[in-house]
Amino acid sequence: PSAAIFSKFDLIKNTRTGEIMRVTSVNYSTNVITVTRGAGATAAAAILDNDWLFVIGPAFEEGSKSGDSNTTKLVKVTNFTQIFKIKFGVTQTENASKLYLSANPGGDLKYLRAKYGIEQAKKIERAYWFNEKKEITGPDGKPLRLTGGILEAITTAGNVQDEAGSSLTELEFRSFLQNYACKYGSSEKYFFCGNVVLGYLEGFAANKLYIVPNDKTYGVEVRKYQSSFGTLNIVRHPMFENQYAGMGVVVDLSTLKHCPLNGRDTLLETNIQDNDADEEVDQYKTECGLQRTNFEKNALLKGVV
Repeated sequence: PSAAIFSKFDLIKNTRTGEIMRVTSVNYSTNVITVTRGAGATAAAAILDNDWLFVIGPAFEEGSKSGDSNTTKLVKVTNFTQIFKIKFGVTQTENASKLYLSANPGGDLKYLRAKYGIEQAKKIERAYWFNEKKEITGPDGKPLRLTGGILEAITTAGNVQDEAGSSLTELEFRSFLQNYACKYGSSEKYFFCGNVVLGYLEGFAANKLYIVPNDKTYGVEVRKYQSSFGTLNIVRHPMFENQYAGMGVVVDLSTLKHCPLNGRDTLLETNIQDNDADEEVDQYKTECGLQRTNFEKNALLKGVV
């Protein structure tokens, strides 16, 4: 534990014995505090390993000067931007033909632009969920960067409840809410899960689930789960399948942000084929990364079968 949570003259209470102590000095480099025992009405008693110390607040004597400074500094959090490209095209013969999908010349290319625009967005989203942050030198000697995703950041923060290949009970889910999902951050968050987890929730929490009107959720069916610890907006995520079907991720949306490099958000580049090629080739190109801050507000439930 870090001594940074204490300041000189703080009153701290041993929640097991009831004894109140007053901090007289703090050494932040060695994580050592010095206290006056029995500062309150309760007499000093032996302190055991793992006793909880509750910080009440400072107590200054009359006419005293201001206390010592204890300023929290921000920690720099970084991630990389990743280059995403997806290429597609048609021959000029196909482009001039009346194909089945549109029955108009040029219709197939329009269809492909719509289709691969969706595919580009899906590839970026998969990276935002499942990728790991890394920078290496690519085969051509230039930097190759991977943007880190949500699962990596939650795991690093340690907010993970592993069911270790077992079923999910209502008691275990309440423990997940209390100890991980709702411990920090907003009282209302989003819970993205696969079919396995959703099946258990519908089994033991059916009377606590209700549908949010679609006009408020852009056509995505969202179910709210209300508990004493907080409210979850439950979304079945189609990417959480196979090995990820037994996974659920609680996300506080304030901790995430889509960050394209300046001028490098998704762009459709047309006519990138060779000059003498009898075809038209286009590509979508994006260079972006996921901003990840305060990930203690998020949580991962995994290993449900």
